[in-house]
Amino acid sequence: MKPGTWRKSTWPGRFLSGKAPPIQPGNSEDEGGAALPRRAGLHCPSERSFTIPNPIDKNKPTRKDRLRTLVAGAQKHYPNGSLLLAGQTFTTAQLVQHIEQDIEATDAATQAHSGWIEKVQLERNSHAALAPVLRALRSTVYAQFGEAKDAASTLADFGFTPRKVPQRLVTAKAQAGAKRAATRKARQVMGKNQRKKVKGTVEAPAPTTASPATPQGAPGTAKPAA
Repeated sequence: MKPGTWRKSTWPGRFLSGKAPPIQPGNSEDEGGAALPRRAGLHCPSERSFTIPNPIDKNKPTRKDRLRTLVAGAQKHYPNGSLLLAGQTFTTAQLVQHIEQDIEATDAATQAHSGWIEKVQLERNSHAALAPVLRALRSTVYAQFGEAKDAASTLADFGFTPRKVPQRLVTAKAQAGAKRAATRKARQVMGKNQRKKVKGTVEAPAPTTASPATPQGAPGTAKPAA
């Protein structure tokens, strides 16, 4: 990257995540190490943390309390007349009614959500209680009708299909046996009888020869006189 050029991916993407990297001389991504210049009208913030306010209050009880406070303030300070809000004209009564309808919609949604949670839990409990009964019924049907001549049609009445019997060819069995034998040989796996045939051997110790002792009075052992 040549000095004097601007790279859009330098900091804006990370700045939106809540952290703005510093732009200092010698800390840029260009080859010369020069600082990236500022464009006219483009502000490069310093390194600092910040919080973007959320316009939607996710805490429903707190939001309803704020709306009720707004209703009380509007009734107290705007008892008469009209207000121009967001391109619409409201009297105090209409504004209060509009806010109260929003509170009622929130309450209805909360009740519906609570009811939905209860029904989902009832559904799960019902599934858990019925599951072992269905498994037992399936086993009974297969045990009684699975080997019959018209097993396919009888099982179809219950929504079941005949069990598939796996069929292995003679060549496949032979190949599998040869592969098992080769694997056992490579891993040096032995059976019970093969292990009995393996015996350990102990090497005999090598004989040691002791050097003859020299008597004290033997010639050639006298010390020279000083």
